[in-house]
Parts: sequence; structure tokens; C-alpha cells
Amino acid sequence: MSTTFNDRADQEEPEERSSTDNLLKKRSSAVLGLYPHDLHPGLVPGISVEEQRNTFGIDKIVFSVTAIFIVAFIAWGISSPESVASVSSTAYAWAMNNVAWLLNLVMGLGLFVMLYLAFSRFGNIPLGKDDEKPEFSRFSWIAMMFGAGIGVGIFFFGPSEPLAYFLSPPPHTAEPATPEALHQALAQSHFHWGLAIWGLYALVGGALAYSTFRRGRPSLMSSTFRSLIGSDPHQKIVGRIIDMMAIIATLFGTAATLGLSALQITRGVQIISGAGELANNVVIIIIGVLGAAFIISAVSGVARGIRYLSNINISLTLGLVAFVFIFGPSLFLLNLIPSGMATYIDEYIPMMGKSLSWGQETLDFQGGWTAFYWAWWIAWTPFVGMFIARISRGRSIREFALATIAAPTVILILAFTIFGGAAINFHNEGLALFDGTADNEQVLFALFDQLPLNSITPIILVIVLSIFFVTSADSASLV
Repeated sequence: MSTTFNDRADQEEPEERSSTDNLLKKRSSAVLGLYPHDLHPGLVPGISVEEQRNTFGIDKIVFSVTAIFIVAFIAWGISSPESVASVSSTAYAWAMNNVAWLLNLVMGLGLFVMLYLAFSRFGNIPLGKDDEKPEFSRFSWIAMMFGAGIGVGIFFFGPSEPLAYFLSPPPHTAEPATPEALHQALAQSHFHWGLAIWGLYALVGGALAYSTFRRGRPSLMSSTFRSLIGSDPHQKIVGRIIDMMAIIATLFGTAATLGLSALQITRGVQIISGAGELANNVVIIIIGVLGAAFIISAVSGVARGIRYLSNINISLTLGLVAFVFIFGPSLFLLNLIPSGMATYIDEYIPMMGKSLSWGQETLDFQGGWTAFYWAWWIAWTPFVGMFIARISRGRSIREFALATIAAPTVILILAFTIFGGAAINFHNEGLALFDGTADNEQVLFALFDQLPLNSITPIILVIVLSIFFVTSADSASLV
């Protein structure tokens, strides 16, 4: 939520106020980003947001306008879903024809900027004061980062997306169901879930962490634009619009993920219970129970509830990936991991360059897959960026950039290769009824049905999916 700030200087003793004013004057140029004589930013003393003389409260303008927009949109969707669908489709078609190139440009920008910062003279600058230490261990840090930035997608799309590309490859790439299609399928999946999205998350998260914990600015998206907007951007019209857009993107971006989680969990409950298709009231009960769980976890704070659940979640996720690798087509997957990564690296630039100039067939594929993901990730950047900024305080820019980009990308590449590769292998051997038309949630449970302990794994999957639901909602609530 956006905030307003009131000076408390008139409540301080004269000596204390004078000392504080001198400190702020010495650091004012640093806060504004003005470094005399080309001084290295790392040599400028850090100042955290807690050292600024601010009180925090609700910005009534930002809250009111944002709330009215969100409630009005929901009311429109409930009262006239056909109208929403029509307007959205028209806007989406226009965007794909006119600004799809911009989505590719934005997604590529984050990776380039963060790699430059990591290996430049700015890499040693801490995201905090000079003497600050990280609050969390590396394992917990990466686990929370992973849980916030991916959510249920690793299970919802992990087995089904590579299979879909294998059966129907992207235009101008390979013939269906061939070795070329197999490797292209993995490369395309890695492209959608790998370096590009984590580079963008790192860009937004790094900017927020530097702004808040190194330069003492409020933890708002508008604060990162101070060099462009001027001082106190949160009190200006442009700054408030930025904060409103961040709130809206966080709400709807999270809603999309929680919706996918609910579908996947519902499918698991159907399998475990042996019941047929569940009615909407049962789905609402499931969401209600998970909602109560995330509220309990969220109020316990980052250091306890969110951290513990994230550690459990990444451990169970890696355990399930290892389970499929060990009991699935291990030799096939062992060969597929380096081959898929090599194809991904080789095809990265060509995949980034696909747009309208490649023809309508390519544009349709981009609209159905790549642009859908790019819009989703961009909508998530305020939410994930602010969360990973919060948990990365005290890390250097170099460690932050490299860990944020590399660690989740490696986990996702392994997961998509193992889940997707096993699904493709089973399809080729006729062991599972994957015809390319099955729901994403159906493919996941069908995959584990081909492996040992298939009476137990659906229960474990539902538990993991539920924890993903809770951690994603936790992170968004914190933001």
C-alpha cells in the first residue's frame, strides 16, 4: 500500500535535530544520486529508510482511486463477463500487432542490465548500510525467492508445456514429434521460465533494495524513479500513478497464479477422493481453507512463517524432481539435460527476436504462449521485486544479481527438463494417454501415475501445491 510521510522534526530536541540535520545534509546528495567528482557510489555512506524522519500511513488518494478501479473492474466482470472478454480480446489483439516487440525488448533489458552491474565497478555495493549483514541464510533466501517468483507454475506447466511444444512445435523450428522438436520444446520452455524473467525480477528488486536500504527512500515503486521525477515522487501525480499501477499489477498478477493453484489442487483432491468433478462450492471451500492458512502464515512474518514454508516447499519440490529422475527414464533424462540447455543457449537470441515480421503463424504462437508469459511476468515484477528486495537486504549487488538470475533458472531448467522429458518419453512409449489436448493439471497427475508409489504421490503433490498457494499469497500480502 502506498504511504504518506509527516515530518517529526518539531518534536525533537534542538541538539538532536541539529545533529540529525547535519547527517541528512551530508547524505542528501547521495540520496538524490548526485555523486561529486565521479565518486564511486560504493564509497557513499549508506542510509536506511529507518534513519529518515518519516511516519508511515495510508495515502488516501492512492488507496481510494486504486480500490475504486479494482472493485469496478470486478463488478464489471461479474455483471458482464462477455463484455470483459470482448474488450480484453480486442485490446490483446491490438497489443500483439503493435507492441509485441516492446515486450521482447523489456524482457531482454533486465538480464543485460543486471549482468552489467554484477561484473562492473558497482558489483560490490551492498544493498544496505556498510556494516549490515544478510538476515537470512543463502538456502532460505533462495527458497523464499523461488517460492515467491514461480508459485505453482513449475507443476502446472512443467510436464505439459514441453509436451505441447513437442507435439506442436513453434513455427519455423522443427517437425512434430522428432528429436529436433524434443530439444526445441525444452529450449522454448526454458526461454519462458529462465534467464529473461529472473533478469527482470532482479532489475526491479535490485532497484527497490538499493533505493530503500542504501539510499533511505520509502519502499515504493515510485521511489526508484526519483532521479527522473524529483524528490518525494510518491507525493506527485506521476509517482502516485506508478504506485497505483504496482498495486493493481500485484493484485491481478497474484490472482492469476492463485487461480491456477486452485485448479491444480482441485484436480488432486478429485484424484485422491475418487470423486467426479467437484462443484464450485467445494472449490470455494478449498480456497477458503488455504486462505486461512496463508493469513496465519503472513501475520507470523517473513522470518518465521514464510521462511519455514519456503524451506519446506523447495525441499519437497526438489525431492519430487529427483523422484521423477530416479524412477523415470533416468538415462534419457541424463542425456537430455545438457542437450536441452545447449539448445536453449543456442536459440536464445532467435527466440527473443520472434515477432510480427515472422508472419501471422508466429504471431499467433507468441500470443498464445510467449506474450502471455511476458505479460504475466511483467505484472509480477512489482510484487516479486519488492519481496526479493525485502529478503535481500545486506547482500552485495553482485551476489544479488547472480544468485537471483542463476539459482532459480537452474532449478527450473532441471524441473522442466525432467518433468517435461519424462512426459514426452512416456508419450512416445504409449504408457500415458497424452494427446496434447489434456488439461495442464491432468498431465501432472497422469505423469506421476506412471511412477512407483502412485497412491501416495498425489497427496504429496497436493501438499506442495497448497504450500505454493500459501507462500505466493504470503509474499503478495507482505508487499
